[in-house]
Amino acid sequence: MEAFSDQTTQILNNYHLDSLRQIMKRLNDPATKKPEMIQSIINYLSNPENLPSFSIILPPELIRNLSSVLPDRNLKCICNKFIGGDLISCNTCHKKQHISCIGNLSVLLYYECIICMMRKINPADEVKEFLIEPYLIAQESVIKKFNYSKVLKNEIFSNQSGIEIQLRCVKLQMPGYSISWPKQASLIVNKKLMKEFKESPNQKRKDSALDLTIAFSLGTNEISLVKKNDGDSYALAVVKVKKLPIDKIFRKMSASWVLKNKCVEFIKAKFTDDNEIEQSSVKLNMKCPYTLKTIKTPVRGKECSHLSCFDLQTFIDIQRYESYTWKCPICKGFAYEVYVDKFIEEVLLKCSNTDRLEAIQLKSNCEYTEIISEEEDLSLKRKNPEAGYYSDTDQNISETMADTQIPGNIIIQIDD
Repeated sequence: MEAFSDQTTQILNNYHLDSLRQIMKRLNDPATKKPEMIQSIINYLSNPENLPSFSIILPPELIRNLSSVLPDRNLKCICNKFIGGDLISCNTCHKKQHISCIGNLSVLLYYECIICMMRKINPADEVKEFLIEPYLIAQESVIKKFNYSKVLKNEIFSNQSGIEIQLRCVKLQMPGYSISWPKQASLIVNKKLMKEFKESPNQKRKDSALDLTIAFSLGTNEISLVKKNDGDSYALAVVKVKKLPIDKIFRKMSASWVLKNKCVEFIKAKFTDDNEIEQSSVKLNMKCPYTLKTIKTPVRGKECSHLSCFDLQTFIDIQRYESYTWKCPICKGFAYEVYVDKFIEEVLLKCSNTDRLEAIQLKSNCEYTEIISEEEDLSLKRKNPEAGYYSDTDQNISETMADTQIPGNIIIQIDD
């Protein structure tokens, strides 16, 4: 910021007083002395909210001369500063952020800014609008405001709108993509203590977004979150979300798929890249790890590196019992975004008895052998009365390796 001020002062010092007075007139600024006028212009340039009006207030010649020091129009950071520092670009929205502001999130293989992260955190709650965009939580109180209009209130309380106002907080630390509140903090809404965050020494806290729809009043609302004795960095946002029904979540998540030939390339790479799979074949389970029933819609997380898939519908249904963490049941990584594996989908479609399809013995050339169970073994299943689904505590759900084929089964070749 100091470098920006010095460079801007040097450029403005070369301008005639009449030119500076014209700028003061457009700014409705009473300054008359040159140093005061220069400082007023620097203050104006330093405010990111003024960025859209630069071309109206400033002469084109001055904008050209200041081009090397003016704020980057593509810079959108949680610090709300538009000047200085090393930058990184979000792979989704392509906006830039200061590396110093986002902690070690900058080293993510696929980096996304906090706004894009917060949009993806829970596919069941679709973000419609940021009422307060993500901002950095500090030790001292930072008050943010937003307007709760009659239009918004009517939208929320109309029949079956599914609209609510949530507070989402993210720790600026890998792997990101999850709600995380400070260890100790006070949430204050309209000067009233709304919630105290504390860590229990005996029980791990399960953090989630806060629905504070009924806590707000018409007009301007103030929010502040003050953390205590916590050296980690956090970003807080207020969002308007729409809660989606199960069928819409399914349609939304199943719309992403990968062509069969790309899936074949993915499988072959597992056998060739760094000898990740050293055997000549791998036994790939066709049962969903949640229900132990044959997968219907085979998906894996966008960031998952394993071959095994899980059933999309079951994955969605189970989230209400897992606090909407959206974690892959196989590798436990985040699976906010999944894709349908068209190769595995074709395997399932070609099988004449999918209900009894246990697994496939998959070769490196993508030929495979179906492994069909003689009869359904109910002893493998244990009913969970609370969750309403079957689980198997003894069976390892990860794929197992094997060198030999099962005799007497069907060998099928999938064309690339």
